[in-house]
Amino acid sequence: MTGGQLASASQDGTVKLWDVKTGNLKQTLQVHQPNIIGHVSVAFDGGQLAFGSSDGAVKLWDVKTGNLKQTLQAQSRVLSVAFDGGQLASASQDGTVKLWDVKTGNLKQTLQAQSSGYNPVNSVAFDGGQLASGSDDGTVKLWDVKTGNLKQTLQAGGSGFSPTYVAFDRGELLASGSDDGTVKLWDAKTGNLKQTLQAGGSEVNLAYMLFGVGGLMWRLTGRGNSPLHHRTAPSSCGMSKPATSNRPCKRQAA
Repeated sequence: MTGGQLASASQDGTVKLWDVKTGNLKQTLQVHQPNIIGHVSVAFDGGQLAFGSSDGAVKLWDVKTGNLKQTLQAQSRVLSVAFDGGQLASASQDGTVKLWDVKTGNLKQTLQAQSSGYNPVNSVAFDGGQLASGSDDGTVKLWDVKTGNLKQTLQAGGSGFSPTYVAFDRGELLASGSDDGTVKLWDAKTGNLKQTLQAGGSEVNLAYMLFGVGGLMWRLTGRGNSPLHHRTAPSSCGMSKPATSNRPCKRQAA
């Protein structure tokens, strides 16, 4: 989500751009052939959009014209994409995170976030000079983007299989959510755990989460894939419990 717009990707091969304030659909892009893509991921950075899919491709689109700008080959099923200015991160099922130069399409570096075998990286998020990656083993790894070095590993989920998702909030907080039903809030600079929220139980799965207007939002899928939505107030509201009202919150300037 950026600039008051939200992008959503679907398995019919479309990406829809929405006006967050009004809820109106602004634009629909047909970015892939329908019914063959399986898992999809999308990132939106104002004038351009990145779309990752099960065929290992990441496609960059010009939002204004609707034209395909270039296609990046990540080689393995793409589970998450994220922008940071002129670079793009793609996370894959093979346990790697690739950093790309958006302008040239060149691969800058590959981070081996997980060992070989089935241990995919489910989610990536940028925060200035660092990158967070969340994986199926319940860990969150923090990387130095410039050097590619691993800074620290956080145990975000339970033991065993626990797909983990990550989101940053303006350099203050790192949120991690796992299929053990918890959302954890970490200090983005120190990696210290600040709070644990109970998002759901074993009967639900975490689908995604992000920081947006009004705080941290996440989506759970329950039995029968029924969607459940939760929200918690942002960090500048004093790390409050899950919000039950639309009371405004004062935030620091970006």
